[in-house]
Amino acid sequence: MDDDSEKVFHKELTAAQNDLFLYLCALTGKPDAARDVLQETNLVLCREMDRYDPERYDPERPFLVWARTVAYYQVLTWRKKQVRDRLVFDDGLLEDVVSTLKENPSYSHTQLDALEQCLSKLPERMRKLVEARYKERQAVNELAAISGRAANAISASLYRIRQLLGACIEENLGGNLYGNR
Repeated sequence: MDDDSEKVFHKELTAAQNDLFLYLCALTGKPDAARDVLQETNLVLCREMDRYDPERYDPERPFLVWARTVAYYQVLTWRKKQVRDRLVFDDGLLEDVVSTLKENPSYSHTQLDALEQCLSKLPERMRKLVEARYKERQAVNELAAISGRAANAISASLYRIRQLLGACIEENLGGNLYGNR
């Protein structure tokens, strides 16, 4: 690969980072895992840059299509390492997510924007509980011990908050949770 091609490749790789991260979040369900898989994906993409052929992919976004394909296979590798984890998406669900993202590439951006808007509308107490559970990955029992509440009360609160967020997101997306307007 000549210097000009390599510069174009690195420019495309840099521009694709946000899209790849959102794609990997959707496939893994975990931002921390998505970051790890993104690093592995970037390594593979750099190692394989000589094999990239833009003619084989979507002419409007050829690099991103190729990068998402590589990322998908990195997710499969990551999943094999997660077999001991209690929450691993089954292959059917993973294929459904990939299919949805292929049909509507802006889906993840639209939903993420709606989620951020809805989170900002939550009362501070609820927002902190959501952040502690899902961003900081604290266990329900740990949250219960910290707050002095029963674990089932924390679970019930989280359930109600998820219901509120789901309704808010659906409202923000014009009644269509999948973002297809």
